[in-house]
Amino acid sequence: MIAVSAITSYLYCPKKFYMQYVLGLREPAKKPTIEGTIIHEAVDKMQKGLDDATSQVNENTTKADLEINYKKAFYLGLFNSINANEQTLKNLELDKKEVFNNLWEQLSADALKKAAFVFRLVSTHKIYGKELLEKIKESTEVKLESDTLGLRGIADRIEERDETILVYEMKTGKAPAEGMWPNHKIQLAAYMMIAKESNKKNIEGAVEYGESIRRLNLNPFIEDEVKKLVKIAEEIIETRKIPQCQMNENKCKICGLKKYCDYLQR
Repeated sequence: MIAVSAITSYLYCPKKFYMQYVLGLREPAKKPTIEGTIIHEAVDKMQKGLDDATSQVNENTTKADLEINYKKAFYLGLFNSINANEQTLKNLELDKKEVFNNLWEQLSADALKKAAFVFRLVSTHKIYGKELLEKIKESTEVKLESDTLGLRGIADRIEERDETILVYEMKTGKAPAEGMWPNHKIQLAAYMMIAKESNKKNIEGAVEYGESIRRLNLNPFIEDEVKKLVKIAEEIIETRKIPQCQMNENKCKICGLKKYCDYLQR
């Protein structure tokens, strides 16, 4: 199977996909990547606090209670993650207080979304404490795979509401003026296609860019696009043939692998 992240990487830049998934090259640390690392580590570090807060939920817990407790857990997770990456931030000449403030704006919003999601579970299923905690673990960071599609990946969140399955992806950065960025659209569509295989219910999807939510419905055209990208990515990995360069000045100037790309073009 090929990872969903691999086909979105190809869609973003075929040559970068080749360098990462065929040559095994990794980008050196820079501001966008270290911020992503900090957020990822913050999620790991906040998990115990989130679990503790969730296990104490009962029939009297309000949405406001959840928001306060989850924001505390997110705050501590981010604080500890930034301290753990202090030396890397110094090497990149980034001020950790500034990084904290920038990322906290995003994570505080994520904490409110988490509270809203959990409160919906409580209201819908009337479950509390450890039972609620297990339900949440089943619904977040959901591993998906399909032998038929030859795809595997991890969806940020999957919710079941009546006769509908909702697949969510949470993204940092600004949303486009309309819809969603092409690689995010393909990623979400791929997860929805995998989920569709094992469910007879309606499948809906959405990408959350902060407070902006962009929804997606599957159709034959986007499903064909996903399948074609899988075949292209598999062929490149198998044959190790270098794809043609698709120059994009904005992408190239921020790419940490540009020097290797230039060498491959000789």
